[in-house]
Amino acid sequence: MIPPETEILVTDPTCDPDVLEFAEKAGIPFVKPEWLVQTIITGEKVDFAGHIKYSVTEEVGDDDDNENN
Repeated sequence: MIPPETEILVTDPTCDPDVLEFAEKAGIPFVKPEWLVQTIITGEKVDFAGHIKYSVTEEVGDDDDNENN
């Protein structure tokens, strides 16, 4: 399903839940592409949990709520 040498899974909320469960059990972090963009911008790997927008499993609608605060 996921190659054993995988260090991180960059995906989105449409990812198959079985894939996310496998990654979680294998200790493979999974993040949205926003994490990758920030890593490229900063030139170093940013914290996987450094921002809610990196979370693949955030609730739908959270982005709208956070933008208004």
